Amino acid sequence: MRVVGRGAAFALASAIAFSQAKPDAAEIVRKMAATYATTTQYEFAFDGNVQDFGIDGKLIQETPIDISIAVRGPDHARVEGILGDLGPHSW
Repeated sequence: MRVVGRGAAFALASAIAFSQAKPDAAEIVRKMAATYATTTQYEFAFDGNVQDFGIDGKLIQETPIDISIAVRGPDHARVEGILGDLGPHSW
């Protein structure tokens, strides 16, 4: 009896989940635009590796990178990063 009860509950939950209307792309974009309309500063960060491969497809070199880009208003930007053996840089 427990298996049937759980199966019925799962079937009901699945039916409810699939019957809900999904938002379209335009609605999602409108909501995002409204959320970020007053934002005046952004910061993007990336931490990863750059990989160089040879013609044979074997990894030749892997360089770690850590980059941060900050933008404030239309005329202020800062880029900072650590680029492998080159160490910290700012632009």
